[in-house]
Amino acid sequence: MKLRLVKLTEDDKARLADMMGEWEACGEKIVPAAIRKENYRDFARYQDSLEVREAKDGLVTDSTFFCLDEERDIFVGAVNIRHSLNDELLLWGGHIGDGVRPSERRKGIATRMIALALLECEKLGLDKVLMVCDKSNTGSAKSIQNNGGILENEVEVNGVINQRFWIDIGWLRDMPPRVRELFEGRPYRMDRMGMSGSRVLLFEDRVLKIQPAGEEAENEYRILKWQEGSQTVPAVLARGEKGRLSYLMMSRMRGKVSCDEGYLKDPEALLRILTEGLRTLWSMDAAGCPCDNTLDRKLRRAKYNVEAGLVDMDNVEPETFSEKGFRDPEELWEWLNANRPKEEVVVSHGDYCLPNIFGEEGRFSGFIDLGRMGKADKWQDIALCYRSLRDNYAGVYGGPVHEKADPALLFWHLGIEPDWEKIRYYILLDELF
Repeated sequence: MKLRLVKLTEDDKARLADMMGEWEACGEKIVPAAIRKENYRDFARYQDSLEVREAKDGLVTDSTFFCLDEERDIFVGAVNIRHSLNDELLLWGGHIGDGVRPSERRKGIATRMIALALLECEKLGLDKVLMVCDKSNTGSAKSIQNNGGILENEVEVNGVINQRFWIDIGWLRDMPPRVRELFEGRPYRMDRMGMSGSRVLLFEDRVLKIQPAGEEAENEYRILKWQEGSQTVPAVLARGEKGRLSYLMMSRMRGKVSCDEGYLKDPEALLRILTEGLRTLWSMDAAGCPCDNTLDRKLRRAKYNVEAGLVDMDNVEPETFSEKGFRDPEELWEWLNANRPKEEVVVSHGDYCLPNIFGEEGRFSGFIDLGRMGKADKWQDIALCYRSLRDNYAGVYGGPVHEKADPALLFWHLGIEPDWEKIRYYILLDELF
């Protein structure tokens, strides 16, 4: 399915009649409202009604586009884009109104159509876009969230609860040329999994990662080039920086993330994937690894995070900063610095959590999110893997609880005895990142 937004022309009369006729036949309200203001059978009058060219009488300037499926030569929906917001639109209308014809729903078209509409909003110079939907319309909310929509609040208008989502699109304007070339015209959805703070766009065969420019972004690129040709990390397709952002276009990994519910229900397969991944890391040449994450360097970065107020206190373990734990991040850092364990240096992923490890048909297939990979103690990955297993089995991230699954079986599969002091140390160290 190849979708494109187009302005209505004389050549579209048959496509328009086909879509509008279907909508009328099913008796549903046609949306967006801009495409029902006039009778589509009076084509000239209808075409002229699709845009407000001058703001007046409570109206703002706007543009209306129809979504053309080029392969089937049909209209599958439409979007109306308001160039600015007045008080009414700020409350319940938003910048974009969209609708998908009845026969084309539940195919992901709304998500893709909104993504195309956001490109048009970027051309208007907008940095943030407001979208609003009825709270009961969960499908619409999902298509907005798939494009990075963040819920600000809910408001009641005429007895209807509306959800107001903001979508940041400033990153579109700064996209480097080669990255934009590989981006435009391809359908994608936002990946909302994980806690890295990066913006991740998933395409059918590639991934665009947008993150703050800096050491982690540079490390990730260096690791990917070091492992170039390996099947266990993504291939770099394009890279660039603009302003404070780093853009990295990569191939998409084969398989599924290891926190997929299918794997969580099959602990044997899951533990096989995770242990194969660890052994793959340990088999790499640590001496040749271009990045160093041993404790001297790691603790320096942790101290910087503490002093700069960058520790995310909303996502720490409940007991870390408590009466029985540490007073604050400064005290935790002092303890970590004074209690450094002896390191068993290998190539470490640095954030060996289930969303970053992929499996295919029950076997390990690769790693993602490599900004913290480098030479480090093997127990750093073991500790974070154990914690991730424990929390995913316990349903901490919103999934079902797997009461019979035992995260400690990780050590049996690795053939080692757990070093609980090191495990505690590296879990605590991760609290500062």
